Amino acid sequence: MILPLIFIFIKNTFELDDIILFISFALLISFSLIINKIYLYGPISSLFKAIQFLVAILMGICVKKYIELIPKPKLKKILWISLFSILIGCTLERIGIIRPLTLAYKYFVYSGTRYGNNSNYDFRDLNISGFIRPILFTSEPSLVAVGFYVFSTSLSLLEDNKRTLLYILFACLIFITLSGSPIGFFSLVSWLGIWVRNTKGKILHLSLILFFLPILLLILFQIPFFYDIYAKIINRIFNEIASEGTSVYARIYFPYFILIPFIFKNYPLFGIGFGGREKFISLIYGQGVTSNDVNLDFTEGANAFARIFAYLGIIGAMLFLYILHRYIKSNSKSDVVLFFFLWFLLSQTLGTFETPRYWCFTFIILACFRK
Repeated sequence: MILPLIFIFIKNTFELDDIILFISFALLISFSLIINKIYLYGPISSLFKAIQFLVAILMGICVKKYIELIPKPKLKKILWISLFSILIGCTLERIGIIRPLTLAYKYFVYSGTRYGNNSNYDFRDLNISGFIRPILFTSEPSLVAVGFYVFSTSLSLLEDNKRTLLYILFACLIFITLSGSPIGFFSLVSWLGIWVRNTKGKILHLSLILFFLPILLLILFQIPFFYDIYAKIINRIFNEIASEGTSVYARIYFPYFILIPFIFKNYPLFGIGFGGREKFISLIYGQGVTSNDVNLDFTEGANAFARIFAYLGIIGAMLFLYILHRYIKSNSKSDVVLFFFLWFLLSQTLGTFETPRYWCFTFIILACFRK
């Protein structure tokens, strides 16, 4: 429903590179479906995944084109409002004012799904963070952190003023404190990458932030309240990374230490193809085991970057990255290296490689590369 409405506004802004990107991905995915003989183990699933991916790419392009029509000052204002909304919302939820509303929304929207039972998530939050983390009208806390990453990164790309960039840095630190999410650290890393990009040839500015940021973190760690939150986040990362059933395991350990080695050993050139989930599950867990019997986050990995290699293999993934690189390079305002760095960080937070949400987030960031 949203796509046709956006298309009305941007139909005259499509360029040849946009069309080439879409067609190139369509050909690559078609080749993957054929070479992997997906029709032998799930034609409906395979075609659905492929179509979903292509629709997601089209939606991402449309979102990018629409954002590019927004004047830079107005876009910055929108992103600042979005950042403050998340920070204020997380604060109100932490102190309990809007918590009943967010839970009512979650129970209504996600009733009948694994997200509908909130007691398990509350117990987990208390165990790993010491407090119940804000969900802010989403299904889980991590999505709030992903949204903050996209908005803070996009705003950092648009801001030229060093003082304003420092305000964004403080916003990142405040968000990590409020959310208790490891994903919040990705916002810090992306901010630092953008600062480094903006200080090319300005050694003094770069040196100051590389000196200032560690000092700031050390000062925060001296405050018991901040130390407790940040220490728990860091401990969680190291304790959960190899613990099956945890989100850190699903995002980092499983994709890179189980999924990718398995694919490279058994399907190195072209992967398992789109919709090859059931085949992968049966190979890992044995014949007769299906996606209904296991947690999909721990059978595919909640990591979009790793799924590119799982679905397409080495050759397919290299072609995929080349197509994306060519498109990014055609956008003269984009810093190719910085974009792939920011995109890689985003890909560690989401496993939904073929969904509109992931590609709309990707193209939102790309649209904010402006001179």
